[in-house]
Amino acid sequence: MIEYLLDENLKGLSVLDMGSGTGVLAILATMRGASPVMAIDNDEWAYRNALENIEKNKTPDIGVYLGDAAMLKGKKFDFIIANINRNILLNDMEAYCNSLNNGGTLLMSGFYRDDMEAITASAESFGLKYRDHKERNNWVCVCYKSTH
Repeated sequence: MIEYLLDENLKGLSVLDMGSGTGVLAILATMRGASPVMAIDNDEWAYRNALENIEKNKTPDIGVYLGDAAMLKGKKFDFIIANINRNILLNDMEAYCNSLNNGGTLLMSGFYRDDMEAITASAESFGLKYRDHKERNNWVCVCYKSTH
């Protein structure tokens, strides 16, 4: 995820960090010029930890929320980061795609190479197009673009 974020031009893009955990990816996106940035996690410890890390990194403009993909209804983003797991990614794919602006990017990780076929089939069924992926130790980070 970090390799992709370092290679992407995020300046002025709206970014969602879904399943944000400690908030590190949201913080990096902000440091790379993304604005606004929203971070969502369904774990209370992760939510509190993200708030603490955002304060420590002096990136107070990141909106941090305790919740899940239901919070995405009616919201749109240029770039969505989802570093979760296969089952949640598949379950929430429609919500991510509905929240992605035309021409936007969905970056997903947290699953194995063997799961990429199912992830890609689901993404494509909601109008996303595979761009490329990175792989390390059988873990995959895949990038899709919105075509709607």
